[in-house]
Amino acid sequence: MKLVLALLTLWPFLPLCDTQAWADEASITDSVHITVSGEVRMPGRYTVTASSSIAALLTEAGGVTAMGADTVYIERVDEIGQLKRYSIDLHDPLRSSAPHLLRDGDTVVVPHGEQYSIVGEVKNPGSYRLDPSMTVTQAIAKAGGVTVWSSHLASHRRVEIRRKGSDGTVVVMQVRPDDFVEPDDVIRVKESYF
Repeated sequence: MKLVLALLTLWPFLPLCDTQAWADEASITDSVHITVSGEVRMPGRYTVTASSSIAALLTEAGGVTAMGADTVYIERVDEIGQLKRYSIDLHDPLRSSAPHLLRDGDTVVVPHGEQYSIVGEVKNPGSYRLDPSMTVTQAIAKAGGVTVWSSHLASHRRVEIRRKGSDGTVVVMQVRPDDFVEPDDVIRVKESYF
């Protein structure tokens, strides 16, 4: 009965679980060796209990860096030697906190997240991780806001985006503060002239 209840709890994760092996093999206190790579503060090999969650493992690895993606991947070699890759959305608490997803020899990969760049009259120009549904105003705020030499954002003519078109050409466009930022956009905040 306990096994049936556990399987019902894990129903969304069954592609990740070899349920028979899970039922027969290890107890939840057995140790597994997992490699964590990519955008974490301390990549490396970790020994955790088989019941550890992805969230707990990433915490042990120092957490995801500011440029880390919201989706991480478990890479696992299946019984016929093929590499399988399973995605886990870190914003989905049921999946990221679910126990029993990790197997000995797994690799957890945290890829580099999508980003945008911002240049010109902002306090902290540079590249930043793109958050879902981020607007131009939010992107500028993330870069510390505009400098004293820039006009207020009410004049949207002072902000432009360089965006790669579908054919690979770069398009420069004027934007409004509530326009959405897309991956690899370059936002330019122009200097204000009195």
